[in-house]
Amino acid sequence: MDEQLTAALKERAQVTGSVRTHMQAQVDACRAELAAAQQRKAELQAAIDGKREPIALARQRYHMRKQRPVRELVHDEVEDALTQEFHDLQVIVNNLQMKMKQQNAEISQLHATLAHLEGNINDKANAGALDQQCLDIRRASAFLPLSAHEGFSEKAHVSVHCPSHESWSR
Repeated sequence: MDEQLTAALKERAQVTGSVRTHMQAQVDACRAELAAAQQRKAELQAAIDGKREPIALARQRYHMRKQRPVRELVHDEVEDALTQEFHDLQVIVNNLQMKMKQQNAEISQLHATLAHLEGNINDKANAGALDQQCLDIRRASAFLPLSAHEGFSEKAHVSVHCPSHESWSR
């Protein structure tokens, strides 16, 4: 019986350790994915920033054409091209901003997953420490003289008085 208990404790400690190791690998993978997501976010921000100047330039050119005297105002292919360029740049920036929101949501989810995994690893570390303490106590009790174990079973059988169901209502 003692050997079975010790073997079970050792197995539990090993399983807890292997689960913790597996979870640490997941944490490492999550951190790598988080770093990649943050890099994609930086690239998206750079792309958005890179479109600000061309949009401002297209807007400025269009407004300069509109400020001409009435007799010089012409609606031609240049004005159409400026309008189309501004519109295209706006669509691109809007798409990039939508991707940025998605990237931010992914980063938030990765942070939450990372926090959850780290909490689980902490729980497994605590469980592993408890398992190890149980094993240490078990090993220490194996070295106690037989007289130390005598009388233990009599002391372990303590009667506990529980109130009856009728007394609960009082």
